[in-house]
Amino acid sequence: IDFIYSAKEILKHGYKFNFLLVGPIDEKNKSSINKNYLLKINKTFKKIKWVGHKSNLKKIFNEAILMCFPSYHEGSPRALIEAASNGLPIICYDIPGCRTIVKNEYNGILVKVKNKKLLTKKLIEIIQNKKKLNIYSNNSIKMSKKFLIQNFNKNYKKFYSRFCSV
Repeated sequence: IDFIYSAKEILKHGYKFNFLLVGPIDEKNKSSINKNYLLKINKTFKKIKWVGHKSNLKKIFNEAILMCFPSYHEGSPRALIEAASNGLPIICYDIPGCRTIVKNEYNGILVKVKNKKLLTKKLIEIIQNKKKLNIYSNNSIKMSKKFLIQNFNKNYKKFYSRFCSV
């Protein structure tokens, strides 16, 4: 809902971007966004579209200039790792999981949770600053390397070797 709010505000300012909401609806989660609401958004706004679940996000990431991820709670969001590895700057709420992947003012921007006005302001600031978009994009790629499976395996081996050698 915060993403849709921001998209509407940005469109009011005359920007011509397309805003894609990607992912399934968690119908078991009462706080999840309502499917009928998303279908209404699809009919009402040409520039804001819910596309549902996508198993391969490569095409979407290739066409995007940034990723906005205003989740209120996450574990370790794989979508952010994938976005970073595709060179996308990321704007998200400052929550555990997200702040592991996004370093504020390095590869994206962290915003106080549920502050949709600040989220919108930061989105506008970054889309107006191509230099910052490029810097964040390059840094996202660097940051994503931290999450490669080879690096995880190397760190686990180091961790366990300390216990085995004691």
